[in-house]
Amino acid sequence: MSQAAPKNIETLICVLREVGQFSDEEIINIFDKVSKGASIAEIMQIPNESLQAGYAMACSLFAAKNYNDAETLFRSLCMYDEKNARNWIGLGLCCEKRGELYLALSSYANAADLQESQYPKALYLVASCLHRLGNDGAAKIMASRAITAPAKDADSERYRNLTQELLSCLSKE
Repeated sequence: MSQAAPKNIETLICVLREVGQFSDEEIINIFDKVSKGASIAEIMQIPNESLQAGYAMACSLFAAKNYNDAETLFRSLCMYDEKNARNWIGLGLCCEKRGELYLALSSYANAADLQESQYPKALYLVASCLHRLGNDGAAKIMASRAITAPAKDADSERYRNLTQELLSCLSKE
């Protein structure tokens, strides 16, 4: 192992070596992948089909109003594929259905923060949740961003319309 490795990496390597999980080379390879932005799913080489199947199962649980189990599955998907906005949106929807608005807001904000998801759906959900939490000033700002966000998918127009309705409601209050 290189003398230049930070102390915490050296400690982790020693611990993992003792339990026999990974070789030094495997650990360094993992750290290299993480430093380049790889997700846990990529590092563990989880096939995209498995992630898709997990998402479909989570959506089925949500549709069946089994919000606790759907939340558990969406939370796992967020852990394995944290750069996928739809996982965060699914988690937020579950939290919102269970009345956990701050957790929902956090999940929606994670989705909106992802570069790929700067489109009306995630931004609308943030604005709507902020409104439900009583923060209408922030809700207006996020709603304005949603209105001007580029179209990303077929739902974009629908969410722009919902956002316009939310803005109208916020303007009356």
